[in-house]
Amino acid sequence: MCEVLTVHSSSTSTKDDKTVLIADMTVSYGLIRETFTTLIRLQPCKKRIDVQYIDSQGPFKYLENSWSFWPVKDENACEVEFFINYEFRNAIFSVMMGKIFDFASRTLVDAFERRAGEISNLI
Repeated sequence: MCEVLTVHSSSTSTKDDKTVLIADMTVSYGLIRETFTTLIRLQPCKKRIDVQYIDSQGPFKYLENSWSFWPVKDENACEVEFFINYEFRNAIFSVMMGKIFDFASRTLVDAFERRAGEISNLI
């Protein structure tokens, strides 16, 4: 589960309506805890968030994920698409963490859905 997200830098370009963040994310499950650095692109006009792993010393060979938000007929709703692709650097670590990381990804989506439900009830 995502334990901590620390943003180290942020820059916004009004020309292409994009905000770029560099952030460390700490994920943990039981006794296992890992921190890694990501580059996050927020693109409101495209209704998209892209995340790219940029930590050369961390647990992954690569990690990328994206969130896309598609309008639907109801103006207070949208369809959300979540994509994640990753590979661990170490095969043994991959066996240990693969199922845990899959669970953490599902937990992230569940948390997003819960929060969206809370916000939609406030509108």
